[in-house]
This record gives sequence, C-alpha cells and structure tokens, in this order.
Amino acid sequence: MPNPARPAHIIWITTDHMRWDAIAAHGNPTMITPNLDRLVRRGVSFDRCYGQSPVCMPSRASFMSGCYPSQTGLMLNGQDLAADFPLTVARAMKPHYTTVQY
Repeated sequence: MPNPARPAHIIWITTDHMRWDAIAAHGNPTMITPNLDRLVRRGVSFDRCYGQSPVCMPSRASFMSGCYPSQTGLMLNGQDLAADFPLTVARAMKPHYTTVQY
C-alpha cells in the first residue's frame, strides 16, 4: 500500500524530433526500443500531445509552464524563461522532489 506521507516517484522524459510512432510500443514494428516500451507498459504514455510552437525553446517553456509562448515571453530559440516567471513544473516539484535535468 502506498505511503501517503511520501510522494510517488515521477520520471518525466521528453525528447526532440521524435514522432509518436518512434516507439515500438506505439505500434511501429521497425523500432527496437525495449526500455521505452517497458516504461509505456508500466507507466503513462501520452499518445495525443500538441506543441504550442514549432520552435524548441518556446514549446518547452509552454509545457513546463502551462502557458502559451506569448505568455512566457519566449518566441525564439536562445531565450531564457525569466528568473521570476511565476510557476513551472520543475519549480512546483522542487520542494518535494530532487529534480535533475540532463
């Protein structure tokens, strides 16, 4: 039985330039992705996800903050989210989890 006093483990994996069917578990018979397939079977895999921008950094800022690029102020690559931006997933989790970015 889960311990409500201890938060669950969360592994959030994101990639660039990867279509939804680039994982064998999503139906592509030519892909060999045993570790990702195992994560799909044992965890959550979103099969309908839409980016808010075709450009990497504005899109990442959108899914980390829940805001549109026009709200984050990031419209191009090479820009940083303002240090005082109100909330991101990483900042919300930081008091409860060890966050690591690779």
